[in-house]
Amino acid sequence: MPFFPNHTSSSSNGTVQTGFEADLLTLAARHQNHFTPLARAELQKYLYTTLWASESTRFLDGPAPTTAEEWSGFNLTRAQRLSRSKGRNKKDTKGKGREIEFEEERDKRRKQRGSKESVKDDPASRLDARCGKAFEKGEVIYRCRDCNFHDHLALMCSACYRESSHQDHTITLKVASSLGEFCNAGDPSMWLRPVPSSLLSPSAVSSSYSSSSSAISSTEAPHTSQEHISEFINSVFDYILTTLDVSPEETTLPTSEADLTRQERLEGVKWFENAWAVVLWNDEKHTRVDVAVQLGDAIGWTEEEGLECAERVHTEGREVIEISSSVPRLLHIAHTLAQIDLGVTLRSAHDTFRECISAYLLSFLLDLSTCSLEGSDSVLRETMLCSLMSSRLPVRDRGDFRDRAGLSRIGGVEISWNEMKRVDWAMVYHSKWWKKPRVEWGLLMNRLMLVGDQARLDIASRYALVFPRLIELYLFTDRESENSMTSVASKIFPIPSVASYLVSHSNILPVYLQLLRSYYTGQFAFKRITFPPGPAARVEPESEPFRLKKSSPLFSHLRDLISSSGVKAYIAQHADSNEGMLSLGEIFTGMNSQVRAAERHVEYETEGWTKAFQVTGELGRLARAWGEGYAHSSTQDLMSAISAIGMRLGKILNMEIGTLDPGKYQPPSFHTVRFGVDSGTEIKEWEVVQYQVESQYVSFHNPLHWVLAGLLKHPGKLEGVGSDALIRALGGLENSTDVDEKNARQRALVLLDFPLRIVVFIAQLRNSLWVRNGQSMRQQQHHYREHTALGVREGSWDNDMFLLQVFLSLLEPDLVLATFLDRFSLTEWFQGRVDHPVYPFPSAGMVEEFLSVLIVCLSEPATIGAWSTERYVRREVIHALVLGPSTYSDLSKRLPERVTESHFLHPLLLELASFKPPESATDFGLYELKDACFEEVDPLFHHFSRNQKQEVEAILEKRFKKSKPKGEYLHIPKPMEPLQNRYASLLQTYKSNFLPQIVFFTLSNLIPLHQQADKEGTVEGKARESQESVLELALHLAMLCLQHELLLFAKAAVEVEYLPGQTLVRILCSIEDEYLFKSLKARVAWCLDTIKKHFPSQVEQWRVVPPPVVKKTGQGAGAGRKQKAAARQAAIMQQFSADQKAFLDAHEDENDSMEEDETDEEDIIYGSCMVCQENCTAFAACGSLALIQPSKLIRHIPLNSQPWLEEVLNSPSSLDRNIDLSDHGASSSLTGAYPINNFKFGLHTSTCGHLMHTECFDSYIKTTENRHHAQAARNHPENVARREFNCPLCKSLGNVLLPMQNPYDRPSKPIKSDDLPLRDWLRLINTEALRDITDTSMMFQHRTDTGELPPLFADATCVIALPLEERSPLLDAAHKMLLDLQAVARPISQQSVHLRLRGQPESLRQDRPAVGMYLPDELVAHMIAGLEITYRGQESSGQTVADSLNNANCQLVKCLLGSLRLATYSNLGGKPGLVSARYGLFARLLPDWYRDANATTPILCRDPLGVVVEGAAIAYEYLQPILILAYYAELCRGVIGILHLIRSFPNRSPSQWLNVVDSDASHAVEVFGNIRQLFLGMASHSRILQFEVTEYLASVPDHVLARLLYAFTLPFVRRVSIVHKVVKMNQPSSSLIPSPLAKMDPSTSEYVRLMAHLRIPLPVVSLSPPTTEPPVASNAAIVDCVSSYLKQFSAFYGPRSQSSLIRLEYPAIYQMARIPNSLEGVFEMYGPRECANCKTAPNAMAVCLLCGEGVCVGSSCCRENLWGGAEGLGECNIHMRKCNAPIGIFLDLRKWQILWLWAGSGSWGPNIFLDTHGELDQSMKRGFPQSIHPPRLDEVRKIWLTHGVPSFVARKMEALLDGGGWGHF
Repeated sequence: MPFFPNHTSSSSNGTVQTGFEADLLTLAARHQNHFTPLARAELQKYLYTTLWASESTRFLDGPAPTTAEEWSGFNLTRAQRLSRSKGRNKKDTKGKGREIEFEEERDKRRKQRGSKESVKDDPASRLDARCGKAFEKGEVIYRCRDCNFHDHLALMCSACYRESSHQDHTITLKVASSLGEFCNAGDPSMWLRPVPSSLLSPSAVSSSYSSSSSAISSTEAPHTSQEHISEFINSVFDYILTTLDVSPEETTLPTSEADLTRQERLEGVKWFENAWAVVLWNDEKHTRVDVAVQLGDAIGWTEEEGLECAERVHTEGREVIEISSSVPRLLHIAHTLAQIDLGVTLRSAHDTFRECISAYLLSFLLDLSTCSLEGSDSVLRETMLCSLMSSRLPVRDRGDFRDRAGLSRIGGVEISWNEMKRVDWAMVYHSKWWKKPRVEWGLLMNRLMLVGDQARLDIASRYALVFPRLIELYLFTDRESENSMTSVASKIFPIPSVASYLVSHSNILPVYLQLLRSYYTGQFAFKRITFPPGPAARVEPESEPFRLKKSSPLFSHLRDLISSSGVKAYIAQHADSNEGMLSLGEIFTGMNSQVRAAERHVEYETEGWTKAFQVTGELGRLARAWGEGYAHSSTQDLMSAISAIGMRLGKILNMEIGTLDPGKYQPPSFHTVRFGVDSGTEIKEWEVVQYQVESQYVSFHNPLHWVLAGLLKHPGKLEGVGSDALIRALGGLENSTDVDEKNARQRALVLLDFPLRIVVFIAQLRNSLWVRNGQSMRQQQHHYREHTALGVREGSWDNDMFLLQVFLSLLEPDLVLATFLDRFSLTEWFQGRVDHPVYPFPSAGMVEEFLSVLIVCLSEPATIGAWSTERYVRREVIHALVLGPSTYSDLSKRLPERVTESHFLHPLLLELASFKPPESATDFGLYELKDACFEEVDPLFHHFSRNQKQEVEAILEKRFKKSKPKGEYLHIPKPMEPLQNRYASLLQTYKSNFLPQIVFFTLSNLIPLHQQADKEGTVEGKARESQESVLELALHLAMLCLQHELLLFAKAAVEVEYLPGQTLVRILCSIEDEYLFKSLKARVAWCLDTIKKHFPSQVEQWRVVPPPVVKKTGQGAGAGRKQKAAARQAAIMQQFSADQKAFLDAHEDENDSMEEDETDEEDIIYGSCMVCQENCTAFAACGSLALIQPSKLIRHIPLNSQPWLEEVLNSPSSLDRNIDLSDHGASSSLTGAYPINNFKFGLHTSTCGHLMHTECFDSYIKTTENRHHAQAARNHPENVARREFNCPLCKSLGNVLLPMQNPYDRPSKPIKSDDLPLRDWLRLINTEALRDITDTSMMFQHRTDTGELPPLFADATCVIALPLEERSPLLDAAHKMLLDLQAVARPISQQSVHLRLRGQPESLRQDRPAVGMYLPDELVAHMIAGLEITYRGQESSGQTVADSLNNANCQLVKCLLGSLRLATYSNLGGKPGLVSARYGLFARLLPDWYRDANATTPILCRDPLGVVVEGAAIAYEYLQPILILAYYAELCRGVIGILHLIRSFPNRSPSQWLNVVDSDASHAVEVFGNIRQLFLGMASHSRILQFEVTEYLASVPDHVLARLLYAFTLPFVRRVSIVHKVVKMNQPSSSLIPSPLAKMDPSTSEYVRLMAHLRIPLPVVSLSPPTTEPPVASNAAIVDCVSSYLKQFSAFYGPRSQSSLIRLEYPAIYQMARIPNSLEGVFEMYGPRECANCKTAPNAMAVCLLCGEGVCVGSSCCRENLWGGAEGLGECNIHMRKCNAPIGIFLDLRKWQILWLWAGSGSWGPNIFLDTHGELDQSMKRGFPQSIHPPRLDEVRKIWLTHGVPSFVARKMEALLDGGGWGHF
């Protein structure tokens, strides 16, 4: 119904359209041609209400929108799906909405068909049912190489893939990067074998559409509705096309107001004539910043406005900049924008408004194409298709538009107005659209083709009709060629049924070929291609068609068109198609011809050859596909095609047409070649083509010869054809009856000569004869002969060699061999004349090339024998792998394109090779040839280079020696199998007398030269190797001849004297035993032995018998003397060893005493300085390089989280054992990523272990600063503003220098015995305290209520409060290092207050003021905790986890402890202050000892590990009691923390407890005993705790409580063992008590082993009720301490009982985000997701590997502070702040790499996913299924846990000279 009341419409045809346009005209008037959001909402309401005409219930199950806001976001497809989803009461969760909706669609179709059978029960019912699911960006698409016709066209969705059978098939994956791709399962035209869809019945896609239908079938809708909807859609299409009639194809600007007013506009809009609009168009040449700056200059916009506009232009494709009637202003704006070559148009505002409306109408139609009408999914699509297939309404004469659009004549065919359909106009006008409408139009076309087979054929037919015009638009005017309408060909042409229909029912194929011919010959003007093309013309590689490089897609589309069997059969049966191919190929014949520069170098080398070879590669592939088509032809058709090519080549080569440049080529002439032996018989003469490659022009490009080779590769079709008939056909004389045989053979020789010239040309290039022509010549020959990419070698060089074989089989072999010799210019050489006028003496290189070519022609069986594809692939794979183990990617580079595209490759690869999967993080999967396959290896395989041949020969010899050490290796060539086809006469070549003569003169010419050079010492290594290679080839040729024609060759070798008195046998006999030719001995001996079988006497006559070798018995005088000398030497050495041992034994005690005396005086050496390389000693100021960085690694256990609690229960009892971490997939794990807010902020220190003197360090820092000033533009790996530097040796990042040793405690006092009971320890401490403390007030110097030492805060002022006489340079240097440490820690402390308070309860935040970071807790203890976490799940290298620490980490902990001790010592006034601080520590550990009224917070609110660190720093002599007290404080914290954790659940206990098996719980019982009694005993000291234990833990099983307490306290024991080791590592061994670990059972739990090692009593002993009277004193002391801790905590906890004062750490093994194990799983999980920040589907998504969240990457939609600066931060950097700042580790799903970020810097790293071949697949180019490689994941996890990201990034940046810009991500 009409929306605007001023314009009504009736049901008549013309009135509806008039009303439609009038309504939209009124819309333009209401909004003054501004297409605002309100205008869009009004238009949307008008379109939908007009469509359903008061019958919205036919489209919607619910009410229609009413308000403008509802209409603005309305989408009919979404509304219908939402309605169905609500009806089913299903929710869209976790990004699975589209899958749910699609499943609902399938369920609905199944219900409509009334099917009761399941998919799996009746797969036959799904064979004709077509899925048709539209893939959206990020979805995984499956492809099967064994089942499809075309790899990029036959696609499957995940559901259809799982429903079909593809066992042992080669499956590849791709990720949908654009719209317009659909699942083709169930479509028989797409698959070689049936691939059923997941639907049930073909009725799901039944369609009433036919090419003659014009409206909706009456069975689908009422007649009135049918007419209304059809008329409405017709009006929509006509409005769009009318608008595009006057839209420009190019962005040209008027120069003046007069030019502007002369622009063509639509009629009937008088009141809009004075309004104009400036439109900015998208391009790929300018950045957003460039556009924003230019917009600011043109209009005065701010940078923010300009960037927003640039983003819209990039997304939509264009943007209306300004609408005004001020023409001068608009001209100024437009021309200012065009100054930097931006696409700008200035046109009528109303026409621009109509274009905006038309773009929205296209989106509206796209929405309708996926909607249903009364349960039918296809009725609206059929209606749109019928509308497009009908003619436009003739409202007014549009003949001028038709001519301008190029539709009046296409491809030489006149097209009348009535023949033009709407779809024709739409496709031609496609180039006028901008980015978004182009994509939507392509998507609409794809959806309409899903209507049915007839719909696809109709669209394809219209597409074929206008395709020539589309090519012209693509080549000359298209603004966005990547979205060109020609790309639709890639979705139409590969379909076999469609391609066959198009070729047989239209002239697309000949027109296509002729258009390419016209384009490349420059036959185009005014952006139109001349058709038909004119006479033959020559192409120039420097011309525009080659330079623009737009033709590659056109060749690809052409190959797609002719790839189906139906089209190939059509080509073979229709000569006109073959004529088009010949017309195209002939223009490239002789392209880029070159002549040898003999005297002077070429001054300027052009790059035209690269462009020529790009086209050559396409032509070679096209020729192969064309030739394959004749496998379906008859013999007569094949002979006709061969004759046609022969005739065309004859005209070209005989210069009858102007293809070849007459200035470079002349008609062929013949001359006489004399060759033979003058031994009583006449030397034969041969008439061959006269040509010299070394002095005449030659070209690499002969595409018609490649087409001819493709035709000749069907010998089965030529079985009944005689040689003479085939020779006549090759000469183009098939139908000539008056041609003599000589003329036919001469024409055939001319045809043969061109591929032979290329062979010789390459041989000369390889021998540096064309060196003056420049380096490009070598590159050209490499591409032609060895480059496998794009099928160049297979389509060119291999075809040339095949043609030489064909001519050897058709012509007289001696004639062809004479031609070979003449073209190589070696005729005289093989008759004894070694000197050559051009070739360097002695021409060995050219002889080697000649012999190689000859051997290939006589022994290469694959192509001439018409091998099957499987056999061909097998041979190529074997010879590619024989060179050694290879990755799949390297293997693919060695293989021809035909092999890599074959579906036989992967099955054969598994059969022929053993796969070695990658083991380490840097390994790749390797394929190694199986032993049984080495029997099939030919060392002279024709694709091997010389080096590869030698390498293979060495490999085979090594294998032979391994099996037969005393045998002599010899590879005997296998004779070629008899050819059972038309080319069987090739083997007659072995009967030629030329071959023994060639072998003879090769030996006779080179052997004397080799001998003479060896005597004179003038032969060099390379020359010797070259000559030996030639001799080996000659002998190989002789062996081949003996294998095929033994008698003839042996007779010639024995009887024929090629030189006076010289026969081949005599030469062989003369070198058989000569040392100079020992490498040839085996071959020579085999030849002589073989000849001897028929001519024994002649061979024995000349064969030299070597004298017998006399074996020495070793009993002579010489042997006796050697034995006696050896015996005397052994006796002397034995006596010397005995004397040395006696001397050492005698002076051992004296040496020991001397060492003890010198210990105090001897200087301790820590290592070498990285700058000066001198020793770093205890008497020189030096330090260890270290990096202090913020850390959020340590995790708190989340409250009210049952899954993570269950993971704690399932954690292993011993963390120092190897634990398999491969179970990280989301599908098999209880939990996903760890909650990012449950972290403990602190500082982590890492070190590389390298040292520097302080003076060297200062100098190095200055050098770094100077480098930054000198290289200001570089993004340096270190940030000097953050005091960072790179280690000069390992490039690790650092920012502090830690003092190596405390100078005031040397030597250290020994630690007292660990065996003292705790009661004795406490008594000793009391006694010493009374003796040492003079002022008790010094014991309580602390800043907070928990009693931390003031000097050890990050924001404290570090001073030296010592008398001057106690200060020294060492102290000053150490103090400076401490200041540097505080300078690094202080800003982090100030900026992280909110992060540190986040983990504390609210009550503590209010009670305690914000203070700086306490270094013992938040630096040292945090670092030790990080080390312990790193080693979880790893086998300990010793007896405890501490033994796994390397020396660098041990030294780092020691340096930090020494720094704390030094800070305390110097700030508190020396030893008195240190003693007071020491006893103040015990005052805090023992609440009943010295009380302090200010320390109100209980000790349990502190981390006991921090207390242990304090003790290790200032009271290491009393470490043992500190460990015991700290452990039981941690035990109390664990009990209270577990209580608070259980309390956090809503029902006071988790709903389900995992069953913990007795064996796991038994380890906990062994430590704690009766766990419930332990909990109750501890709670008895507090009424509140006692109530909570009784209330909350009643439902918790005892074994669960024991397991929890065990898990939460084990990490503390592991951490204090690290402190224990560091403190004791430098103590005298006499003071250490042997550890009891050596006597313990290895199966004992780690907890028990560590407690025994640390001498800490187990709670089962110390806290259980006493069994003896009186109780053990030590146990009583522990009970008293525990009681004091709990009472103190209870008093503090009472007012705060609702808070969780103690947060426990996560005690299990730390893992990264648990992403799916497979690639498809990752994209199924993250592909459909929207960005959590911008709420849009990102163009590129990255997954945070630390928390599992998906974020936008490289996009400006989510940038922060984008307008405050030119760059801003991308979402990865923003997310990094809240997740794990300042590091980020992301998996980029677009680049498929790991993105590492660190504080504004970053780098790319290899992925953790490897494909089935064990390789990385960046951007998924190969597409094989991928899965996580555990070692690579472990490596990433290790870098994360060890805080190695900064150093990893710094090393990468240092190596790559990084350019910055990491903030964009």
